[in-house]
Amino acid sequence: MSDATLVAHCGATKVSYADLLALPNPKKLGPVHTPVRHDAFVSTLKDVLGEMGYLVKREEYAIQTGGAKLFGILDFHGDGGNADRGVAMGFRHGNDMSFPMTIVAGGRVFICHNLALSGEMVVMRRRDTSGFDMPGELGDAASRFI
Repeated sequence: MSDATLVAHCGATKVSYADLLALPNPKKLGPVHTPVRHDAFVSTLKDVLGEMGYLVKREEYAIQTGGAKLFGILDFHGDGGNADRGVAMGFRHGNDMSFPMTIVAGGRVFICHNLALSGEMVVMRRRDTSGFDMPGELGDAASRFI
């Protein structure tokens, strides 16, 4: 069984996936910055892991700075077919260029809007710039997760 914790206080707001869908498109902040919608990041991550046999059993999200920063956790059933073992991912993403898209994974994951992020392994740390292949890089991150 996995254990994932998302802490949101002092300016961060817990939201649903539907709330992420309602956020406006992020603005491009420079010539190489290619912002990624938070809902697109989450849905691609869930799709990639779903194809590997990981089914989301619990998800939590929080936003900060008017929706520019995303913090979240995904708890999964099984490990690609083994329903007895639970795993989790924690992630953060800043469309304001304050920090790179980062994903941690493990049996126990902790994430807080104060930038604390802890897991057994960091599976991705990438800025969303031109040339960012989100499905490919999330697939690579997911394969490190397994």
